[in-house]
Amino acid sequence: MNLRLITILALSFQFLACGNTPEVFTPELYPWEVARDSIAMPSTAWIIHCGSPDRAIYRFGEERLAPGVACEGEWLFECFMLCEEPCEGEDLPDYWLNPAYGTVPALERAVASAGNPPSKRYFTVSLPGVDDDEIFASIDKVRALFAALDCRHVELLGFTYRGEISERVRKYADACHEALIEEKATVSFDYSVVEDIMDQPGVKSMDGRYTLKNVPERQAALLKALEDASGFVVMDCGTN
Repeated sequence: MNLRLITILALSFQFLACGNTPEVFTPELYPWEVARDSIAMPSTAWIIHCGSPDRAIYRFGEERLAPGVACEGEWLFECFMLCEEPCEGEDLPDYWLNPAYGTVPALERAVASAGNPPSKRYFTVSLPGVDDDEIFASIDKVRALFAALDCRHVELLGFTYRGEISERVRKYADACHEALIEEKATVSFDYSVVEDIMDQPGVKSMDGRYTLKNVPERQAALLKALEDASGFVVMDCGTN
């Protein structure tokens, strides 16, 4: 084999090796991410979304979140999944994390009002269904906005997604020490715990549009259902 052929082959191997170099992500980590040796998944979660055309996400204030935080001295949901789908032009991270009216600051206040939880209450934010670079930007924005809040009782667990996401997104979230959770969980306790409570004589809901029946009994049933349940329990609260 002549020297020219050896040189061509060597250059070819170098070119192929460069083309197969795996992409490595090294984002700057925030304190809660640095502290994570691993991600412990919560056993209970409350899915929060607007679910109606008025898009009034800011309605999820401290009072509205409090019933999912604690009841009769018992701590309820460990994780709050913020799963609203954005409309065109909407900046959902701002809705969720704005210090003035955001859901996460309201959750922090609700937890603080209930006392000291046995562990931090987590939240997740849904990823936009766009290309990888836009998803990366959304992940970074949520992380930065949360860091600016300086919460003591609430912590960003990661992100939820629908459909397929790329391996690049998975690797980026992993590099950030943030979880990725697929939105396919279902309510795993008896739905009679929460059904048939609307439009009944009793206590008015906070928006005044509905009345609730036997609220203490329903709360006790929910506590019992959570205590007896096994696996990952998820409740979808919608707007009501």
